[in-house]
Amino acid sequence: MSTPINLTQMYAIAEERYVPKAPLILSDGATVTAEQAYNHVILTNTGASGTETYVLPAARPGMRITVLVRAAQALTLDLATGQTIDGVATSGQNYTADAVGEYLDLICVVDNAWSRISTNGTWTAS
Repeated sequence: MSTPINLTQMYAIAEERYVPKAPLILSDGATVTAEQAYNHVILTNTGASGTETYVLPAARPGMRITVLVRAAQALTLDLATGQTIDGVATSGQNYTADAVGEYLDLICVVDNAWSRISTNGTWTAS
């Protein structure tokens, strides 16, 4: 006699292992952790009354970060030493946008290098 299959338990295990997590949304400037970037993090400046700065983690394959400017204030990405964004921003620089609607979608496929897979607006390296 075979043991009956517990479908509830089977679905719970499958969901835990295979269903992607919803991205975390941050809106108050912070240091982005590697764990957050591996699970896709969305950075925004919603409700900001001044510059919002996010410190990015060292880029590692599999990380993804989406950045959305939602307030007419500067939203700045602070790159750590040794990191780049597609050759437009390099080690120790900031990458900034400040107009509502500007966005940037970053992924990492090679250590220490963020790649832009989509972008809108004017992003400035300084």
